[in-house]
Amino acid sequence: MDEYYKNQFVRDLAWVISSPSLFESLPNRNHLIILSDYFFESEYVHLKELLEKLDNDPSWLEFHIQSGNNKLLGKYFESLAEFWFLNSERFDLIDKSVQININGDTKGELDFILRDKIKNRFLHLEAAGKFYLSAANSVSWETFIGPNPNDNLKNKMYKLLNEQIHLSKSASGKNKLIELGIDELDPALMIKGYFFYHLNNFLANDFSIPEYANPNHNKGWWIRFGEIEKLYGLNTNHWIILKRMNWISKALTKNLNDVIDTNTLLIFLHSYFEFNHYPILIASVRKNGEHFIEVSRGFIVSDLWPDLNFIH
Repeated sequence: MDEYYKNQFVRDLAWVISSPSLFESLPNRNHLIILSDYFFESEYVHLKELLEKLDNDPSWLEFHIQSGNNKLLGKYFESLAEFWFLNSERFDLIDKSVQININGDTKGELDFILRDKIKNRFLHLEAAGKFYLSAANSVSWETFIGPNPNDNLKNKMYKLLNEQIHLSKSASGKNKLIELGIDELDPALMIKGYFFYHLNNFLANDFSIPEYANPNHNKGWWIRFGEIEKLYGLNTNHWIILKRMNWISKALTKNLNDVIDTNTLLIFLHSYFEFNHYPILIASVRKNGEHFIEVSRGFIVSDLWPDLNFIH
């Protein structure tokens, strides 16, 4: 995606549609469908005219987002995906967030039920936007840990591949399909986001990507607070501190007040980590015309990360 949309919501929607998958294959896939980068690029081409219209008048998209429960980044990602599917030429959105209950207990939910109009089939699509940091420069999923270390790639993928993707096959799931007039659902995955590698490995282009990962995935870097002097080595003096709800698409601004220099950034980080321990995401930006545009992004984490107790 080479275009830069003015509106944050539109930029995020374009990213959700066009960005590459974190995985290109998975073990023991059986009949699991992994939506491909080619598919994402095709969808983006078909929706580009709509995105341009929304960038001039985003009220329709803003209403959709604000009418849902989107205070969490994951729910915001799902809301953007829902808007995409509602406007896709290929899919009919049959239902979303379909709860599956067994003996009165909620066992999970189906993110999306879609009808693929080209292949004339119904899909149960699990969709997620995730951010994981490589803690050991290993291909092992368990070494890819979220900013909140309670979340790691191994646990997330285990739950997806061994639990969530099979919900429609349960008795309760089958009853839900009968209600919807659907005989069978094909399971599908759409996992997007970023893998972050330690800055030393990132700059040397010497890092191990997760097993089965898409080599074309979005990449960033990370360092500990005690290493922040390394930021001087990035050959930039322009930074944006990214608010959590702005983690999705590349940073873009023409507001000079959003941009700080490296010295100011380090002063902020010293102040922040004196009282806080949750990781901070920052973007290195460069001037392009009237805008500052993201060049790379990275997490600054506590010196104690990924100690599970540090966030409490």
